[in-house]
Amino acid sequence: GVAWVRSQQEPDGSFPCKWVGQGYKSGETALALLTLLKGGVEPGDPAIDRGFDWLLAQPLQRTYEVSVAILALEARYTPDDEASLASKDPLATQIRQRFGKVAPPRDRDWLVRAVDFLVNHQDRTGLWKYPFYGDPDVSNAQFAVLALKAAVRMSCKVPKEAFLRCAEWLLANQEASGQEVAQFEVPAADQPIQGLHDRRAREKEKKRQRELERAQAG
Repeated sequence: GVAWVRSQQEPDGSFPCKWVGQGYKSGETALALLTLLKGGVEPGDPAIDRGFDWLLAQPLQRTYEVSVAILALEARYTPDDEASLASKDPLATQIRQRFGKVAPPRDRDWLVRAVDFLVNHQDRTGLWKYPFYGDPDVSNAQFAVLALKAAVRMSCKVPKEAFLRCAEWLLANQEASGQEVAQFEVPAADQPIQGLHDRRAREKEKKRQRELERAQAG
């Protein structure tokens, strides 16, 4: 998958747009960069450098595009699993520290402008829309809130009111109940919850098992 995404990159660093001509090229480029970074491509890889060089030079136009671009930027400054597990700090602290030490002025300035764009285009309802057409919706709001939270982890100031206004709308419009859904299996849900998301605990257990196996073999 990573090799295929790489193969789609244009010479200028962007990725081809499949929706509405070239209207969403920034969004698709941001999504491709996020995919590559989450797929294990190094933050300093030439493909990542070219992609961000192109992306951060584009005008800020749509909620989805700006939001995914912020998420991609955060992924670039997220420590890899090995480094993260070796640290005693929470992942959010690691991201904040790494962004503060490594991010160049271009990335910092762009992030401030991107956050301002999202905050200034929040609808009076508390949700977001595209933003120059259509009605505000939960999908746009979801991406905007995820991006703003990522920006907070990178030490960018975000007004608390932006989160509160969205939360208030969601709580006020939540249905008391939904349609009945037939029961279906979710493999992870059958496992004990304790430690399910504790990566350190899992790594320690794996290490203990390896040491035990070596001791038994010796």
